Amino acid sequence: MVPILIYHSINEPREGHVWSVLSLPPKVFEAQMAHIRRSGMNPITLDAAQRGLTEPGTLPPRPVVVTLDDGYLDNWLFALPILERYEIPATIFPPNEMIDRRGGLRPREGVAPGDEASFGFVTFDELRAMEATGLLRVESHSTTHGEIICGPEILDFHHPHGDAYWIHWQLFPERKPHWLTTDYRGEIPLGAPVYRHTYAMVERQWTPPEEEAQVCRAVVEEAGGDIFFDRDDWRETLRAAARDAAPGDRDDPSRRESPEAYRERVLADMCEGRDELERELGHAVRFLCWPCGLFNDTTRALAAEAGYTATLTCEQHSNHPGQDPTLLHRLYFGQDERYLRIRTDALLNLRFRGTLKSAHGSPIGKAMTVVANRLMGAKDLFAADS
Repeated sequence: MVPILIYHSINEPREGHVWSVLSLPPKVFEAQMAHIRRSGMNPITLDAAQRGLTEPGTLPPRPVVVTLDDGYLDNWLFALPILERYEIPATIFPPNEMIDRRGGLRPREGVAPGDEASFGFVTFDELRAMEATGLLRVESHSTTHGEIICGPEILDFHHPHGDAYWIHWQLFPERKPHWLTTDYRGEIPLGAPVYRHTYAMVERQWTPPEEEAQVCRAVVEEAGGDIFFDRDDWRETLRAAARDAAPGDRDDPSRRESPEAYRERVLADMCEGRDELERELGHAVRFLCWPCGLFNDTTRALAAEAGYTATLTCEQHSNHPGQDPTLLHRLYFGQDERYLRIRTDALLNLRFRGTLKSAHGSPIGKAMTVVANRLMGAKDLFAADS
């Protein structure tokens, strides 16, 4: 069995930020890397893991793979020194539009977890320096990691406490590397309709009528901006305004992206990002990590057409010799709202150890995971009631 672990940000969670759920404190990450070494597991590269699925004799006993998604600055600041200390190889998957286009290496000395200077995304210079250690390898996480409107349903409207960050990405794609430290909520027009949406690769895009957004923004502006949302009926008011503004062709099939245009867009997203990584880093990029783990039969076929050797999911499975080596599964733990609420590192690490034992076929590991999950659930309920 070959477990592949998912990490994202290795930092103190950024309070109040929609993606704070993806942050794991460096001390917890270090405890987990130390456990991998102490317990006799063998960290291997993603290449070695995939090869082992077709050539099991090449795998060491109890292998494990570490991956880092999204290319956070803290991977350079905090994760890399820990990986170097324990000599653990890892693969990092930065979406191209998230890579900070400024040059140079930001200093690690004097920056503590949670500091303002620790939030952001890596530069190409930092990616090159990470690869120069011989431990890190950069692979693709798509060009955009974006979200699209995929249906006409209005789920909500942007308000002062809304978390429709993907609208900010659509409005200011060039500023995506800096959105962790930007007041993205304040830069999205109040009243903007929040349509049904999903990650850009997995569905065909739907184009909304501009009239709906214009009239909703105008209603909020004329009512005084933020104070409009003090009204009990603000959602009903905006829904009625959107209905009245809707043009006659709102439900016309032409608003839906054609299957051909969908394929073209997704293939370009896969190829453009990979090509830039290869130019900047000087090596072939062979793996594609699906944004948010989402994929379908069409995207898998397009990834093969684009020349990727394998793609990676978030499906909470280990990998085993004999499976399809072009689709690799990964495991994650603690990257959720519950951990943010209860911050019980001991239980999280029990779950981590149990997950790895279970992934290597140990029934004791499964029991450890069940116990940790139940205790975390109980603690979460207690926290919610108190």
